[in-house]
Amino acid sequence: MYLANVDQWQDVGRAHGEVFGTVRPATTMVEVKRLIDPDMLVEIEADAIISQGQEHGFSDGPTDAGNQASVQGGSGHEAINP
Repeated sequence: MYLANVDQWQDVGRAHGEVFGTVRPATTMVEVKRLIDPDMLVEIEADAIISQGQEHGFSDGPTDAGNQASVQGGSGHEAINP
């Protein structure tokens, strides 16, 4: 996760936990000088395996490992705005 202000790490971590729930992906937080969109405070890059017949994409094995998914729009990135 890329943070424009690392002082907000607790809020970002809490929001990340709410979004991902019981799924606990490996993650790292780093502070960056700025993000492409100056209105964004956080950028999260995520890769996901989307499995057929599973409501949330979780299964015993992947069926379509080449796809990316995200919380917003399938771009592979999630943005948390102020």
